Amino acid sequence: MTLTESQYQNLVKFERHFLTAYKANYVTAIYKTTAEALTATYNEVFKTNKKATNCGKCVLDICKRLAPLYFNYKETLTATQDAEGTKETTTGENATHVEQEPTEEKKTPQKGKRGRKPKAKKTNAATAK
Repeated sequence: MTLTESQYQNLVKFERHFLTAYKANYVTAIYKTTAEALTATYNEVFKTNKKATNCGKCVLDICKRLAPLYFNYKETLTATQDAEGTKETTTGENATHVEQEPTEEKKTPQKGKRGRKPKAKKTNAATAK
């Protein structure tokens, strides 16, 4: 059983909940409308007719069942992107970030307070001895 692209995009915003459910066996509270979106995706994936509820135990059970599917899909997605040679990563709310090659920066001479080059400090020959 795997996720589709649209199901994965629906679940991206729950990644934090999946991490805590999968690794630490708890979830933080979510709103009823958010739980409805999570439950709708759960019902679609597992072909069930579960009612949407924001009960902590229910959300934990849903997150524990969806987390392995989500992380497997994410892993295969990054593997295929790496194989294609792109450096795109998706994190958070469907955000896409493309890493760029570092560019050489030209060093500009440092300027003083009024935009002028700082003067060389004078040394006193008498104190230098």
